[in-house]
Amino acid sequence: MADEKSSSYRGVPGDEPVLHTVTHGLVTKPEARDVVQMMGEREAQAHIVEEGRPSAAGSGRALSSEDENDPDHPRPTTEELTSLRRVTDKLPLAAIFIVLTEFSERFTYYGLSGPFQNYIQFPYNPGTGEQTGAIDAGQQTATALTTFFQFFCYITPIFGAIIADQYLGKFRAITLFSGVYIVGLIILTLTSIPSAIHAGAALPGLIVSMIVIGFGTGGIKANVSPMVAEQYTRTKPFVKQNKKGEKVVVDPTITVNSIFNWFYWAINVGSLSAIATTTLERYVDFWPGYLMTLLMFILGTGVFILGRRTYRQVPPEGSIIVKAFRVIAVGVRRNRTHKATVAHTTTLSSPAHSPSLSADKSDEKAVVAVNKDDLSSSSEIVLGPNGITATTSTLKPTWLDYARPSLMTGEEARQFKVSWDDAFVSDLRRTLKACKVFLFYPVYWVCYSQITNNLLSQAATMNTGGVPNDIMNNIDPLALVVLIPIFDRGIYPGLRKVGINLKPIRRIFLGFVFAAFAMAYTAVVQHVIYNTGPNYDHPLVDNDGNATTTPNDITVALQVPSYLFIAISEIFASITGLEYAYTKAPESMKSIVMSLFLFTNAGGSILNFAFLPALYDPFIQYMYTIIACIMIATAFIFLYCFNHYDNDVSMGDTFVGRDEEEAGEVH
Repeated sequence: MADEKSSSYRGVPGDEPVLHTVTHGLVTKPEARDVVQMMGEREAQAHIVEEGRPSAAGSGRALSSEDENDPDHPRPTTEELTSLRRVTDKLPLAAIFIVLTEFSERFTYYGLSGPFQNYIQFPYNPGTGEQTGAIDAGQQTATALTTFFQFFCYITPIFGAIIADQYLGKFRAITLFSGVYIVGLIILTLTSIPSAIHAGAALPGLIVSMIVIGFGTGGIKANVSPMVAEQYTRTKPFVKQNKKGEKVVVDPTITVNSIFNWFYWAINVGSLSAIATTTLERYVDFWPGYLMTLLMFILGTGVFILGRRTYRQVPPEGSIIVKAFRVIAVGVRRNRTHKATVAHTTTLSSPAHSPSLSADKSDEKAVVAVNKDDLSSSSEIVLGPNGITATTSTLKPTWLDYARPSLMTGEEARQFKVSWDDAFVSDLRRTLKACKVFLFYPVYWVCYSQITNNLLSQAATMNTGGVPNDIMNNIDPLALVVLIPIFDRGIYPGLRKVGINLKPIRRIFLGFVFAAFAMAYTAVVQHVIYNTGPNYDHPLVDNDGNATTTPNDITVALQVPSYLFIAISEIFASITGLEYAYTKAPESMKSIVMSLFLFTNAGGSILNFAFLPALYDPFIQYMYTIIACIMIATAFIFLYCFNHYDNDVSMGDTFVGRDEEEAGEVH
């Protein structure tokens, strides 16, 4: 599709915009910015490093030294590429600053959100070592508010990306949203002190801080990982001698991989902050934990600003997300007026505006070979004094095809303020096809979200042995740290050796199945809790109907398999789903993929609200059972709908984890 993507503007003559296209593999700024959202994805990393080259619009910076004949960085020969050991380049100082910033933000986010369920659900009982809260609103309200917070944090990154791309640039956007974040943290900290809780300020303060923090974290989340990718621009390997005198190949691809390994490490280490804040919650109070996160975030913001002179900053160039929404809106609108069209004839302004049409002027006729990702047939065109007339009796454009400039008159293109070309529409169409797999993910996120709220409430009804109940969901990231290398180095290679190649759709299916197992097992645990004294099917309520901090006599260790099943499901479903859509979608559409994936998380939060009425003892076990049944049904429906996608070569087959025989060498 390189030729298609390098085509010129096909819209209004004299009003040619700057197009952010991908030309012969050179990824321009807006596209490369979004490739990096899936950390550790090797194909994405290969494209990130291309960003140092000039864009199609000429807005990129000059070729870096490695793209010219640089005697200090000699290119490896073919023999050296195959025989020499590959090593990482020196990590840019700017990338280190940004990784530290990400650590502080994730430390803050997980540290403040970890105690939320208890903070909302239980009465205020500080410093006793017993179960404590602040608002005493019950499990239903606690789950509703934490679900809202998750939902809000997954829709705000869209706005953060648009603000950075369209107006501020990433550095200024991150700085702005960090200030917003700090305001939210101050509100949360001040309204969690004892006098504020007794005055009834805890609930309104929490709601306001959730909204403000949601804007802050969304704006940072949308821009920090793209920005770290922009700090390393070398695109070609080179040969050097290391300190031991060994001749090695410095590989940009594994250097970017190293940057994102550290970035992902920062996220996971930061997430462990909930261990500290939940312990402070139980044995001291909530406000010291929230104060700790505030101070950490201020420190991280200071580090980020301190590194400003080291950053490579890309100026805002317009949001591809906004452009995609405009294309969809135009396609829907024009489809309404052309819905009944079977035979289609259109006159274009000029042959120059439709370079995908190949015309032979000597015969005044030509055949248009339409790409399979474009319209689904060939057409005959006639050159006349009014331009090109394309006629076919079989052309049946889809609704999105009606957004193509080549199917508009010049007047229509001006009316809709067209700033895209046919290639952009083709890329968007292919992206939407790849992202169909996301349609089933909201149900999966319902299962996943249980570990952030309802499983914590379940742990509060069990014997924790003095360990805070809301420390339990840290089992999930700890399990991932252990399991991901096991799957990557052991299970997947072992399966390939015996002839079992788990392609993406099968992996996602297995992820859905493990999520269903997690919910089914959790339902069993809830049933056991209801059949154990002293409070049986009304935990934390004594025989007189009064609230008590005495849990049922059952160990919280029974919860561990639920978290392990969820962790395994993440490896199969969460990682693979985003990986699949990224590798199937064109490079110019990576930000659209991330936007749609984030919306599936938000969709899962919305579905969670449907289960709120079931959050009453003794009916909670049935809620888990219903979720498990819905999830297993969703898994098999998903497999039925998309099983053929694993063999759909028309969409490309570049997903990570495929056999190297199929893909060539993977570095």
